Amino acid sequence: MEFKILGTVEAVVAGQVVDLGVRRLERRLLGVLLLHLGSAVSSERLTDLVWDGDPPVNARRTLQVFVSRLRGRLVAVGRSGCEILGDPTGYLVNGDPDRVDAHRFRRLLDLARGAGDPAGQVGYLDEAARLWRGPVLGELSCDRIRAETAGWDEDHLSAAELRMAAHLALGHHDQVLGELGTLMERYPRAESLVELLVLALYRAGRRQEALDAYAAASRSLVDRTGLDARPQLELLHERILRDDPTLNQRPRLGGPAQLPPKVADYTGRGREIDVLDQLVANCDTTAVLVSTIDGTAGIGKTALAVHWAHRARHHFPDGQLYIDLRGYSDSPPTSPAVALARFLRALGIAAEQIPADVMEAGTLFRGLLADRRVLVVLDNANSADQVRPLLPGRPGSLALVTSRSRLAGLVAVDGMRNVTLDVLTTEESVALLARILGDQRVMAAPEDAVELVGLCGRLPLAIRISAALLAERPEHSLRTHVAALRDGDRFSALTIEEDEQSCVRASFDLSYRELEPEVARLFRLLGIVPGPDVTIGAAAALAQVSPARARHLLDRLAAAHLIQEHVPGRYSFHDLIRVYAHRQATVEDGQAQRAASTERLMAWYLEMARTATMRHYPTTILLPLQTTSLPSGQGTADDDRFEPLVWLDAEYPNLVAAIWHAAGHGPAEMTWLLTDALRNYFYNRRFPGDRLPVARAALAAADAAGDLLGQAASHLSIGQAYAAVGDTDSAISHYTEAATRARSTDWEGGLRTVLNNLGIAYKHSGRFTEAASSYREVIDLARRSGVAAVTAVANLGNIYLVQGRLQDAHASFSVALAAFTETGNAASLAAAHTNLGLANHGLGRYEEAAGHLREALRLNEFTGNNSGLSESLFCLGSIHRDTGDLDQARACAREALRIAEDSAIPGAEVDARNLLASTLLAAGDRAGALREYENAQAIGSREGIAETLLGLAATYASLDRPADAVGHAERALELSRTGGYRMTAGKALTALAKLHALLGRRDLAVDLAMEALDIQRESGHRLGEAQALMVLADTADGARARAHRRTATAILRELGVPERP
Repeated sequence: MEFKILGTVEAVVAGQVVDLGVRRLERRLLGVLLLHLGSAVSSERLTDLVWDGDPPVNARRTLQVFVSRLRGRLVAVGRSGCEILGDPTGYLVNGDPDRVDAHRFRRLLDLARGAGDPAGQVGYLDEAARLWRGPVLGELSCDRIRAETAGWDEDHLSAAELRMAAHLALGHHDQVLGELGTLMERYPRAESLVELLVLALYRAGRRQEALDAYAAASRSLVDRTGLDARPQLELLHERILRDDPTLNQRPRLGGPAQLPPKVADYTGRGREIDVLDQLVANCDTTAVLVSTIDGTAGIGKTALAVHWAHRARHHFPDGQLYIDLRGYSDSPPTSPAVALARFLRALGIAAEQIPADVMEAGTLFRGLLADRRVLVVLDNANSADQVRPLLPGRPGSLALVTSRSRLAGLVAVDGMRNVTLDVLTTEESVALLARILGDQRVMAAPEDAVELVGLCGRLPLAIRISAALLAERPEHSLRTHVAALRDGDRFSALTIEEDEQSCVRASFDLSYRELEPEVARLFRLLGIVPGPDVTIGAAAALAQVSPARARHLLDRLAAAHLIQEHVPGRYSFHDLIRVYAHRQATVEDGQAQRAASTERLMAWYLEMARTATMRHYPTTILLPLQTTSLPSGQGTADDDRFEPLVWLDAEYPNLVAAIWHAAGHGPAEMTWLLTDALRNYFYNRRFPGDRLPVARAALAAADAAGDLLGQAASHLSIGQAYAAVGDTDSAISHYTEAATRARSTDWEGGLRTVLNNLGIAYKHSGRFTEAASSYREVIDLARRSGVAAVTAVANLGNIYLVQGRLQDAHASFSVALAAFTETGNAASLAAAHTNLGLANHGLGRYEEAAGHLREALRLNEFTGNNSGLSESLFCLGSIHRDTGDLDQARACAREALRIAEDSAIPGAEVDARNLLASTLLAAGDRAGALREYENAQAIGSREGIAETLLGLAATYASLDRPADAVGHAERALELSRTGGYRMTAGKALTALAKLHALLGRRDLAVDLAMEALDIQRESGHRLGEAQALMVLADTADGARARAHRRTATAILRELGVPERP
């Protein structure tokens, strides 16, 4: 059974709405409980919501009748999958959130925000739009419920904005225009929707209607508020007036929204909130703003930061970034490198384009935030050095940092504003208690309430825990609880003030003693978990219970405020409570019990990580598991809704923490098994701060255990880590060690993987013969085992391409395309089409090449692969240039350049600038060509530099600077020969021949042109052959010259290339 609470309250069985046969108020009660799925709702709160603040005298008894009738009806219509449970304070519904439309809606929105590219977002957002049939509970709602559910309307607007922007980015203008009208009727004050409407009209060719829509929106805003339109809408209007060509490019989608959920029952801190509000007013006029909230543990730093961030997020329309830096956790703190990688991915940078160097990543991060308004929340920092690389670089954005210390270094260097939190005032403390327990209960015993919050040290954390315990025990008076608190002992192990130790420990002790034994056991076990949070599945493995039982136990702990569900389905501790739980586990559970629980958790992580890896990276070869005797982890990845990459992204901090725990405390084999399970994820998602240290820890553990398989996998992981940062010599060294151990253990699949990586490293080092040898061995091994080696075949084709063996390259790429077409992998298909485009271009088959490249463009656009998109545009633009269509060539070059710059891909930027410069030179714009070639040279990338030097040589020759031209062409020839790029060497020889002919050195020119001709004919490079022949026609004598010219002209006509390209 599924439930719908968006637009109305309904139960659905087998796709059909069933009549629950209950009254209006009973349906409202069911809707409220489903809205709070998994969380207990007190009877007082339920009566307030069900009767809209005016409950009858016998409301509690009537509520019991309603619940009883609902339980009976749910059983009568079929197995519901949701269970209404009694709770000491009220009631709760347990069940799968994906079976309730509102909770599935929010999950889809979270997935869309994490998807990054429009093609990946629209699937999630379209499904979310179908789920939204109206406001929460629809006509069953009331004023009290509407006030409580306002956040759902905000989420609906956010989802609608993101969905419209994604469809607009994919060119679906008509669909966007058809839906925006309805959305604007529901949200008339949402200027972002107006902005999308104006842009959609303009892109649909309806320029005047776009201007009219802007004018109408501006008038409405002035009439309603007296204010002008927001800057983004004003800027869009100006760009339309001048017909800015970039308006027809893909828009930048809404920024990341990473804030944790709003803090329930937030109370107090008015003065501090005012201070933070003032910072926003100064955002545009001051240097980059940094504010820290400091104070002792449990004082409410994170709660204030998150509460204020939600209040202020509309001031930061370009996004809100959040990360827990874990500065005071038992697990390793989050390094700046890891934090930057996560932020950059959230801002749309492809994993493979994230720099490994922290300074480079920080520069890219600050560049992306320039001219944007972004809020960056850095929670639980332990030092200024941990924070500084994560700060924005220009006014407009704000960094909000929480820490137990004052981070004085930021004050001196970065102009930090500091907010120091003290304990709550007595009035604020009592107000917080009342928000949780209800005014009536607190007002009935005001003196006891004051004493209670005093015994809690007026610390929000201690007050919440005491209040949660009282809420579960309505029969206990505040005075009884005060007496129990007075008996609490000291929490001497914590690094907080002595008076606060006793307050916190007393609150923890009382709540812990009230837990049922099974709940208390899970609480203790959670204290020994190495990572920052757990899911229901992880808790089930840890406690050796079913997922349903684990969910119930976790909810009991959350109800007691001992853990928090910080995102749906993920539970975490406050640092202080984690220390307390760990201490209780050490006291009450034996070493063997704790070790067995940790092994079960590790086994679950391994089972899930391997499953996720194999589903998302299906060609991955992982270590065989015969080496481990660990217990089954009760993996839950058999659910059809399991999203492997989403799971890996979410569990990554836990998996790394588990590896470090295994390295220090065992089981030792988990160190290399988990590292191996994450190998391809590391390779594709890039975590520069963790990757190499984790792989080294795996190797150390495997060496100590004498495990050759573990050593092979660990050397492979280390090699990939070095390759990712460009240290190919170290990569080759470790790949060689990995190959030796893989051979000695007959790990054939691993050996194929190692040799493939070794071939790539050899290629990047210019050692093409050794690279080809590695790929051929992979192909031979695969053939003997009866498995495919498509990647090695494609890689071998790339070697043939740079060696100038175009026919061989074409054959390899054709085999790869056929295989990838069978598997349907869009990313691999795009690469195969691009490669075939390159080979056909060299062979002079321009129409065939263009067809492959257009298909590559489509596929790269679909997958959101910016690197592949830029490369495809560059290749297609090169064909347009060679065939004389300079306008199309320039358009491709400019779009490739935009993508390369936005995505920070240096090699692609060099290619795009080279192409743009060559089109400018062909059109006679020597100054423009020189500027672009010099810009390409200044990037400092090794990729494409020989082409840049040849372009500069041609430009200097056109400017009558032959000496400069010859110097650049000679340098290009040297680089091409050293690197083994045979076709480029042929181009350089042709360029030098032409230059020496101009300088009157005819004999030298003929020798160089003949050498170039031999290379290009061996390569099959038809245009290069024609260009070398043209130089010979200009330098040779008589009949020989005419013969060369006739041959060259025939080739050019065959290719459809102008005679003087």
